[in-house]
Amino acid sequence: MTALDYSPVAIEKGRQLAAEQGVNVEFIVGEASEYRPSERFNLITSFYIQLFPAQRANMLASMSDGLAPGGTLLFVSHDKSGPPEPLWSARCAQSDLGPAASVPGSRSRLEWGCFHRATQLSPFFIRLDK
Repeated sequence: MTALDYSPVAIEKGRQLAAEQGVNVEFIVGEASEYRPSERFNLITSFYIQLFPAQRANMLASMSDGLAPGGTLLFVSHDKSGPPEPLWSARCAQSDLGPAASVPGSRSRLEWGCFHRATQLSPFFIRLDK
């Protein structure tokens, strides 16, 4: 398992939690739009990443390169009713990834609230035929 975040504080917190739980995770401080994985993964997830379209396209290219054949990309994003940029949707990701991408059984509008103000989430899966 590999975890990537641009925040050194988040990565350090992740390292501490992984050590406490005895979980083996490689932690990397880096930009999602610049990271190039050295291996392929069956599952790549993205939570609350808000990027401008050019950065988003670079991130999706990186994710695509790092996805094993038959693998899944899972995105959880903020509700699109906010400002038009840089929020995005399954259609945006599918458009950026091209004709090999499909959005099978996309789920949307799950309610969630815990320590944050209740919000609407728009999780979606992307299938990439490689």
